Formats: sequence, C-alpha cells, structure tokens
Amino acid sequence: MPPSLCRFLPRLTHRPAAALLLALGIISCTQAALPDPAVTAPTPPASLPAAWTGAGDTNCHGIRDLAFVAHMDDDLLFMNPDLQAVSRAGACLTVVYLTASERDEGVAYMLSRERAVRAAHAYMAGQDDLWTEDRVLVSGHVFARQRLQGQPGLQLLHMRLRDPWLGPGWGSLTPLSQLESVGGHAVETLGDFQERYDREELVRTLAAVIQAYQPTTIRHLDDTSTIPYTSLCWRCAGHGHPDHIASARLVREAMRQLPDVYPAVGYVDYPSQEREANLAPEDIRLKTESFLRYAWLDRRYCAQGQQCRQPYGPTAAWVERSYYLSRHDTPPALAEGSQGSLVLATTSEWSNQPTTWTAQQERWQPLGKPSAEAPQAFTWPDGAAGLLLRDALGTLWSSRQDPASGHWQRWQALHGMRFRHAPALAAQGNGALALGNDGQLYWSQARPAAAGLPADWQWQEWQALPPLPGASIHAALLQDRQGRLQAFALDLAGQLYRSSQEQPGSPAWQAWQPLAAPASNGGLAALAHDEALEVFLRGKNGELYHIVRPGADAPWQPAESLALHYIGQPAVGLDEDGDVVVAALERAGGPVWVLDEDEAPVRLMSAAGSAPALQRHNGALHLAARRTGATQTYDLWRRDPADDSWKLNATATLPVPPAAVSRR
Repeated sequence: MPPSLCRFLPRLTHRPAAALLLALGIISCTQAALPDPAVTAPTPPASLPAAWTGAGDTNCHGIRDLAFVAHMDDDLLFMNPDLQAVSRAGACLTVVYLTASERDEGVAYMLSRERAVRAAHAYMAGQDDLWTEDRVLVSGHVFARQRLQGQPGLQLLHMRLRDPWLGPGWGSLTPLSQLESVGGHAVETLGDFQERYDREELVRTLAAVIQAYQPTTIRHLDDTSTIPYTSLCWRCAGHGHPDHIASARLVREAMRQLPDVYPAVGYVDYPSQEREANLAPEDIRLKTESFLRYAWLDRRYCAQGQQCRQPYGPTAAWVERSYYLSRHDTPPALAEGSQGSLVLATTSEWSNQPTTWTAQQERWQPLGKPSAEAPQAFTWPDGAAGLLLRDALGTLWSSRQDPASGHWQRWQALHGMRFRHAPALAAQGNGALALGNDGQLYWSQARPAAAGLPADWQWQEWQALPPLPGASIHAALLQDRQGRLQAFALDLAGQLYRSSQEQPGSPAWQAWQPLAAPASNGGLAALAHDEALEVFLRGKNGELYHIVRPGADAPWQPAESLALHYIGQPAVGLDEDGDVVVAALERAGGPVWVLDEDEAPVRLMSAAGSAPALQRHNGALHLAARRTGATQTYDLWRRDPADDSWKLNATATLPVPPAAVSRR
C-alpha cells in the first residue's frame, strides 16, 4: 500500500472492509528493514498493532521506571547511573524517545542510533544484545517498540518525531521546540509509520503513556530554563538543548492532566559539565562503558567504531557527573539539634547534597548522599535530631546527630521497601507513614537498635496498614495521648480516611473509615493536643479546612473552613502554651500566613519562595521558609513569647561555587 494511504489506517480500523483486507494480507504497511541480527524483525502485521499495555504482567520487583528523553543518548549521558541501577535490579524500565534523532540524515541514520541505544541498554542490564521489535498503539498513534529478550521488562519506545534544525543551527527552532512554543504548529514522524501531532495531541499521547504504564517514577530532562529557545547557544554557560527543554515541559504538562500524582525526577543536562565531577569511580566506569556501546554504533560520534576507547569533548565531562534538577519551591525542615541548637535542613540546589545549618555555627554542613529531594527532620525518642531522605530510586535513608559532638552519623539505608514519596512524619511523637511502590500504605517507628549495631536507634521494619483502594501519596500521621498512631490518607478521588492502631506499638490497625470532609487535592497535616485530634486539608477550591475530634470518645466535628487559600504543604505545631498553630504559603511567590487559634492571622514574608516549616525551640516558636529567586536563601523567624510578635531572627544563604568548574 502506498505510504500516503498507510498513514490513515489507524483511523480506518472501524471500517469492515479495511479490517478484512488487512486480515487477508492483501494490503500491508510494512517496509523492508535494514538487516540487524540483534533484533527479531517484526512479522508483517495481519492487523493494526495492539494497544500498548505498559509493563503488562511482567514481574517488575516493585519498580516501574518511565523515562522520557528527546534524543537517543540523552538517557545514557544525563540519567545514568540511575537507569543502570534500575536495569541491574531486574526492574521494569521503559524509555520513550520523542524524536527520530536523525539530524536531517534520514531513516538509515535514525535506525543506526536505535541500534546503538539497544546495545547500550543491553550492556546496562547485563544481558545479551538480543531484542524483539514490534509496533504498538498509544492513544491511536503508532510507536516502534523494542523489548530486551533476556529482560522483557526493559522496553524502548520510539515516537520518531522528525528532528532537523529549522534554521542554521543553534539559535534556531526544531520541530519539537516549535510545536511546544509556537501555536498552530505540528510535527510529523519519520520512518515506516506516518503520524502527525499537534501540541494538544502530543501531550494527550504522553499522558496516555503514563496512564498505561502507571510508573513508580517518571524521569525527564530540565524543564526550568528561562532562556528563550532562539537565544540558546552551544557550550554557553547554563544553556541546554531546545529539544531537551521542550520534551520535559510537554511531559510535565501531560502529568498535570492525570488524576494521580507520580513521583518525578528531573535531570540537569548540558550545564552539568559546569559543576564538579560527583560520581564514584565505579559509577563513572559503568556509565562510560554504557555510553561507548552506544558510541561505537553512532558513526557521527565515533567513525572508527570500537577504536574509540574513551568519550571526548563534553561527553567526557558528562559521564563523570549526574545532577538532579532542583526546584526553587522546596520547603526546608527544622529540628531541635544538639547543644541547644536549632537545625535547618535542606538540599543544596547546586550539589544535590543534603546540608544543615545552625545559628550558633552560622555555616552549612554538607552530609553527602546526593538526592533529588530535601531531607525531613524529626526527633529520635531520646531527643537527638534525625533526618530522613528519599533517594531517586525510592529508597529511604536515615541519619542521626550525635547529641554530644553535633556530628551527623553516616546515612543508613532503610532496606526492604521502595516508596513513591517521602514519608509523613508524626508532628509530635514517633512514627512515619508512606505509600510504597506497590500502592500500599506502610508505617514504621523508631526503636532502640539491636546489640552490636553501630547506631543507638533505628527504624523498625515497615509494616502494611489495611488496604486502602486507590490510595494517593497524600497522608498524615499523629501519635495520640494514649501512644497510638493515627493515620489519615486521601484516595485519588480526594476522600479523607482514617485508621488507628488497636494498641500502642501494635501491628494491628483498624480498617480505614471515611471522614466527613470536603473533597481534597492534598495539603494534609495532623496533630494531637491534649485529648483532641485535629486534621488540616486543602479543599479542591484551594481553601484550608480543619476537622476536630475534641476527645477520645467524642465524634468528629463538621469540617470548618479557615478562610485561607494555600498551596503546598502546611506546617503544624503547638506553641509554648500548647495551642495549635498552622502556617501555610498563600500562593507561589506570595505571603506566608500563620494562624493561631487564639490570635488574628499573621502575614509573614510577603514574597516567600516555599511553604514554611515550624519548630518549637527554647520556649519559642520558630518558622523558616525559602525566599524567592535563584539564590538559595532562607529566613528564620522567631515569635516572642512575651507579646506574640514575629521577628526575623536569622538569614542563611547557601553559597554557590563559581560556574564552569570543568569545560572540556
């Protein structure tokens, strides 16, 4: 069949005549493929491709990673070693390549680059370079799919959007960046299936990929660049590729169309070469070897094939580095530290390292363990400060500050579970609650460590709560006056539920019960005071609501609006008089409001960059939040117990090293 007719077949399958001709083999849309012994060629279809079913019935070992990149090699250079760790764990990994990456050199070069990424991913998985190729339908559009025969959970999906410069090169638009930024444009595909996407259809298709796969983590490139596409230049400090930026923006938009909230990790691409090499020697070796498997089959990178023994140019810098994208709205954490100190904890947006600051020392202390997220602060049962951190693979890590010296102990992995988000910690008391990659909610508490272990305390093994169908990542935890943990969680429809331990420390929990509250889209927090329990949540109208159970045997009171619109997560705590205090960010770049049940609302930081953190310290309430802007600066406020007035107590700014540390 002529290609001009083949492109319409996905739209004609409902017509009996077309379906019959395909079934009889009278018409076909297959073309001769270049020979490739490493790939089992697709059988000429007797019908249109089947709909893509994501990971299907593959055993993913609790991990379904979904990576979106613009070009073939972006994943190897900017998302490794994370992708290699996923593959070597035998988990499920799907990489979606948006463009054909042909550089206006046609189908042959596109197919050679597809062979190259297959070789790299086979090496990363520790498998033979043997693949099965077919076509799949996603939202009515055809994708090329390749599955690793020795590890079927590894899939490569190719959309094959055409990828020439639309002008002389850098400073020009590409089809993908034009589609993302200029209304009314569309992009067509290259190769043996012809598809056409406008912006709306492309976003809808990316959302369909996510919906079908139900990933435990989505990985994408940097969507945060403020440089116009037409002002980007090669090797300029801070500049990325227009296709990288466009692909990430389109993926983020697709994520916002879906009801669930999926954990996402963004990666710094070209500008990572301006930062220090941060990978361990073994990670550099594996990342280099993976990229070389690709380079040997990409004639534009390595015309001599396996004679190329080392990456060169900027790729030599990229294989030594991996940096996560940092967003400027991440809240800090506060904790009671050693020797009467107040600890502020965050993650450096430059180095990705968790780091702490105290007013006594007035300096930052990096703690290692690079992460895409900020740490959470808590207090161990013996009064020592602690931090919890979720890494980019979903593993939780814990650290403890030595009460005598103030030094932080080495990070300890909480093995056995991977989580979709950082845990909800009990505002007072001892406990953590988190949604596992399997969609089940789990809880844990800190216990004295077993004899012979290097730590004094450790988190006990995570245990499942009763099933909550459709559980979302939004959860809160408190410890009541009797010592029982009480869990609160939202399902995907926004319904609030509650479950409670039968007895303090017991593994037995009550079944989840719905609470009468407005449908919510997050912003959940809870705390206990005296015999009362109080829960805060954001209605879908954006308002802050709270519901109260005034006593152990009392019913829950009707939800009450506190007449405050807010975003992000509210901070809750008790002041020096034991009264409930809640602080929240009104809007991005807006004020922080502090609500005390006995006082008028107080407006702080007219232009805050993050949601706040609250901590009672030395008999007074303290609040911290990030300022707006690219500089990572935090304001720390203290409420004077004498007159309840708030005063700026300290300002802490994380230094940024000079740019362009290494440029090869």
